[in-house]
Amino acid sequence: MQADIDWNELYTTLQPKLLHYFRVRLSSIQQAEDFVAMTFSRAWRRRHQYQPERGTLESWIFGIARYSLIDYLRRHEPISVSLDDITIEADESIEQTIEQQENIEKLYELLGVLSSRESRILSLKYGYQMRTHEIAEKMDLSEANVAKIMSRTLTKLRRFWDLGLSAPS
Repeated sequence: MQADIDWNELYTTLQPKLLHYFRVRLSSIQQAEDFVAMTFSRAWRRRHQYQPERGTLESWIFGIARYSLIDYLRRHEPISVSLDDITIEADESIEQTIEQQENIEKLYELLGVLSSRESRILSLKYGYQMRTHEIAEKMDLSEANVAKIMSRTLTKLRRFWDLGLSAPS
């Protein structure tokens, strides 16, 4: 089985997904790129441990990525950044930056209205960059069901957003 794995193809397929996974969780693109390289290095060294009957190769590699990140975060204290060290790009105004931050905070609050299933589907779609058929397979649902849940969930979030409502307490 191990000889059948095309590691170049696997890297080409998974590198953007892993980079996104790490980028949203780490402080810099360089750090995210380092974690992608480390994940593939660990997968290569442990390739004999992969068991196809336990899941897909992609799931196995994402497991390596997840545990690598968890180990790193446990070993390192959260970094405090001084407001003096924050720079704003020349084409952004302070108002745009503040508005963007407020929008992010509002979105996080609105995500609280979602069920665990809705949250998981959105996380897989936008956080892990999975396709609908991959989500359906992972969650043991039909593609049509996943698409419908996603559509209804996004509609619900838009409705709360447009009405300026916050998540119910």
